Amino acid sequence: MAEYKALIAGLRFEKGMGTLKLQVYGDSQLVVNQINKSYQAKDERMASYSQIVEQELKPFVTMEVRQIPRTQSSLANALARLATSEGIEELENIPIGRISNAVIDQLEHMLTTAELKPNWMDEIIKFLKDGMIS
Repeated sequence: MAEYKALIAGLRFEKGMGTLKLQVYGDSQLVVNQINKSYQAKDERMASYSQIVEQELKPFVTMEVRQIPRTQSSLANALARLATSEGIEELENIPIGRISNAVIDQLEHMLTTAELKPNWMDEIIKFLKDGMIS
């Protein structure tokens, strides 16, 4: 979960900076493959985080996600700790967005109760997934 929270915090930061092309490096094989759609999130909370990441990625023109060895991820681990930390006095003057479980629960409820309406991308997605045109 910390990896997802760090990723969401980083995406929001980059979006605020006006970044259009993004390269993401992570040491979690699970998270990287869920973002790349190689793995499906089976746990409800992970699926919720995955959906939030998908929404946060929409403003970016290009995005690449790569897995890196844990030995090269000290910066990512520091961001993960910051994104999930609370009550650390040294961080009071640094604008860091924290993602609370209540927010995740609220978004999870919104995503599961929302009715998805058909749109022009549905046929393209179906073709890319299944290789079929209806």
